[in-house]
Amino acid sequence: MLFNHMGTQTIETKRLILRKFEITDTKSVFKNWISSREVQENYGEMSIQLKL
Repeated sequence: MLFNHMGTQTIETKRLILRKFEITDTKSVFKNWISSREVQENYGEMSIQLKL
């Protein structure tokens, strides 16, 4: 069975939009995800503290 890669597809519901990351997401990724010690510990990574 062969699969044809179609790229990242956007999935939308009434409460959620899943889409691929864009360069404009960088600031919020650092603020809300990478700098969170709790989130990074769940990934087995160290948190990064940056001033943006």
